[in-house]
Amino acid sequence: MLKIVFSNNEEVSIGKNDIIQAWVTDNKEKQPFYAHDIFSGTLSNSKIATRDSKVGLQGLLGQAEWISINHGPLYKTSSIIKIID
Repeated sequence: MLKIVFSNNEEVSIGKNDIIQAWVTDNKEKQPFYAHDIFSGTLSNSKIATRDSKVGLQGLLGQAEWISINHGPLYKTSSIIKIID
């Protein structure tokens, strides 16, 4: 289980079976406020799976602008201050 800690001290836990969704703003489209997904899966998804799951999650969060866990609230990744295991 990993925890993401945000700048307001809110913590979100991510277990091995939790669905992580991630988006970025697509500036290539004519509509500047359009976001597209870059990931939808679990920590074991081959796109982010690493020996140390923090490293894979760190890579995803470094690319994403917004995330959601298990279809919950959207979180801005720029407000993340740490990942704890």
